[in-house]
Amino acid sequence: MGANGINAAGLFDTSAGVTGVTEAGMGIILGGAGTIPNYVAASPDGLAVFIADPTNHQLMLRDTVTGSTTTATASQGLATAAGDTHAIAVGQQFVPTIGSVRMPVNVIVANQGSDNLQIVSGNRFMSNFGTVTAIGDFTLGGSHAGAGPVDLKLGSTFFVGGARLTHLYVVREGGDEICIFDEEPSSGNIHQNIRAATPRIPKAVSPWAQRRLFFPLY
Repeated sequence: MGANGINAAGLFDTSAGVTGVTEAGMGIILGGAGTIPNYVAASPDGLAVFIADPTNHQLMLRDTVTGSTTTATASQGLATAAGDTHAIAVGQQFVPTIGSVRMPVNVIVANQGSDNLQIVSGNRFMSNFGTVTAIGDFTLGGSHAGAGPVDLKLGSTFFVGGARLTHLYVVREGGDEICIFDEEPSSGNIHQNIRAATPRIPKAVSPWAQRRLFFPLY
């Protein structure tokens, strides 16, 4: 959880019996004065926490085992228009294998001002850790000016006709729409906008039970 009044984030261990998480229940002080954490996401194993700071257009990548923090900024390719680094989600870089540990992940950054998604490497064991590796553009749906994404959630992976499907649901407020991106690592269309729907001015999205979406309407 972000605590932007004190430039910190609180980390709580919700998995009984998990070992290796050394910072559970502790406050994480992030950066210096002016750091304003606003949105938090964690890797599936809980060993990495990612914190978005939209005020300064930076993304903090926290290793909960070592306690080290890597900060991605415009130098690593993050967009810096007003409203960028607005929200984040975490997706897998590769299809998980049996016995795999610390599965490499992508951090998906919603840029409200630039009206796109940026994909940041969340794998601290790779040389490109913390750098922008791809961009997801809104190729379907509305084309309203300033229709940038304000929230995003990754749905569960499910199988259709024997193929893995993993969808990312993105609220694009100015376009009054929920946009859907392919975030399946085994897909040849990963990070691509695959179809769009147009509900009434959604503000947030929460995927549940794989294919059902719940979002407030205003």
